[in-house]
Amino acid sequence: MTRRWTWVAAVVVVGALGVASVPPAYGWRWPVEAAALRLTVLTDPEVTAGPFHVVYPPGHGATAVLVLQDLQRDYPVERASLGATLSTPLLVVIYPTRASLNTSAGLPAAANNIGLYDAGTIRIDLPRAWIPHGSWRPTFQAEGPVAHELGHALLDRVGHENYPAWFNEGVAQWEDYRATGYQWLTASNQMGHGGGLYSWRALNENFYTLPHQSLAYREGLKLVQYLVSPRYGGPPRFRQFVHALAGVASFAATMRAIYHMRPDALYQAWRRSLSTY
Repeated sequence: MTRRWTWVAAVVVVGALGVASVPPAYGWRWPVEAAALRLTVLTDPEVTAGPFHVVYPPGHGATAVLVLQDLQRDYPVERASLGATLSTPLLVVIYPTRASLNTSAGLPAAANNIGLYDAGTIRIDLPRAWIPHGSWRPTFQAEGPVAHELGHALLDRVGHENYPAWFNEGVAQWEDYRATGYQWLTASNQMGHGGGLYSWRALNENFYTLPHQSLAYREGLKLVQYLVSPRYGGPPRFRQFVHALAGVASFAATMRAIYHMRPDALYQAWRRSLSTY
């Protein structure tokens, strides 16, 4: 009886999220995974506008409205950049604690996340959980995860996860910067003249395990910015590339087809250019 109820509920939620009767080969994942996550917070309220469904802990409607406003503000900018349209709704779940956010995605409770994109959905920590003092709204809008995670979601919609971690995080940061002006800058992640940077192999093979994450992220951003620059055809060619990632070829093969170079050659060209930064 319990299993049957769960299955029926899943069908209802999938219907509410607008899944097509015959979903595309990859696109079936987004509404189905969103439906599964919605079941875990089934009693929580939500607000919707356009393609966005924001679920929030009871009593935190003001936060949900602000998140929804940020999504609506950032979406046109990022949609134009990536050529990505949300043809099926995007579920955003706000969690009351960092631990509940992390465990919902199968991560250690103590992981240092204030937001993440996982399994077709955006998950966000309640701002007051990481901004404990003062007014949280200005800090959240200036440094919050909405634009970054939306970048991940839109890239997934067009690129179907066919890309390495440095590219995934580089694009998300690029879209965040374009939409909000935010950059993750620290005293130790500046580019300088290329000294002390991670090697191509480290960046490409071990991105999320590198000890200096802010530097790894910064390198990912700079590589994406370099790829989007006029020397490689600018934004139109970049949009062509990210859409081509949805094909059957690998990331490297797709880059060779669109840009006529290997990813490691992009890295080497970028490193040679650092004296001009």
